[in-house]
Amino acid sequence: MNRYRPTAPRPSLGLAALALAAATLALAVVAPATSLDAADPASARASGPAAQTVRIDPSRIEVTGVRASAYAGERAADLPAS
Repeated sequence: MNRYRPTAPRPSLGLAALALAAATLALAVVAPATSLDAADPASARASGPAAQTVRIDPSRIEVTGVRASAYAGERAADLPAS
């Protein structure tokens, strides 16, 4: 009986996939975390936007609301008993 022999060696493809996954992880996660800007918090604070004082005119907000219908508790009491 003839045995099936795959043309591509499986262990080499597995190692290649593992190497590519490690390279992707290094580029996407490790490299940005070790960049110079992330390593020096003082430079990040210095380059950020300065705090600004904000004045709101008018200094108070009035909210006016009208309830158009009864709330659920009142409606449930109006239902006939079954």
